Amino acid sequence: IFFRHAMFQLVRSSSRLNCTRLSTTALIARTTHRPYSTTPGGPDVDPFGSEDTFTKPEGRPEGRRNPMFASYRPNTDPAVGSALQFHFDLQRKCVYIHVAKQKGAKLPPGQTGSQFDWEEKIVAKLSPYEVGQFIHEFKTPTEKGFDIIHRFPTPDKSQQQTTGIRLRRGRVGTWSINVSRVLPGGAKKNVSIYIDDVDALVLTEFLKESIVRSLGYE
Repeated sequence: IFFRHAMFQLVRSSSRLNCTRLSTTALIARTTHRPYSTTPGGPDVDPFGSEDTFTKPEGRPEGRRNPMFASYRPNTDPAVGSALQFHFDLQRKCVYIHVAKQKGAKLPPGQTGSQFDWEEKIVAKLSPYEVGQFIHEFKTPTEKGFDIIHRFPTPDKSQQQTTGIRLRRGRVGTWSINVSRVLPGGAKKNVSIYIDDVDALVLTEFLKESIVRSLGYE
């Protein structure tokens, strides 16, 4: 009888411990990933700063570089050349898109120098839902593509800022990505770049991995 009673108490204690572990795990999942839910309509509030302002974190996990996809398209016409980067921030667990226009004449092969105007780049943060829009469009192209709009309301409308991201199917084998920003006062910045189907394939894999990481599966 004593042995049966001891076994019963052991099973009860083990069950309570397992329940506590499950509850704790669920709580961690809710509190850690809530800021990056997949709700449509733009990125959730970034607890580390503004959604469309990129600042380098003071330290990266294990000293690793942030994963990045990049496409650089200099052109003999400086007004046409542009560059595109998608960054996955290892600390914030989210994706940022960077675009910049060409600066000056196209550099000859092998010559180093600043080809793009990164000082005037446009940066936007993408939510997991918006990352999913890119993946879906690359896999199943539609005639209209998609548009993403980020608006940041302010008490003074003259200080409001709006960012737009557009993906369209271009000529056969190409895609057009356009990122624009309306600054306070009405001034506008606009960058467009074409990527090909191979770029789109590689970018899709990059974005798929980013979703896995941003949702907490590593």
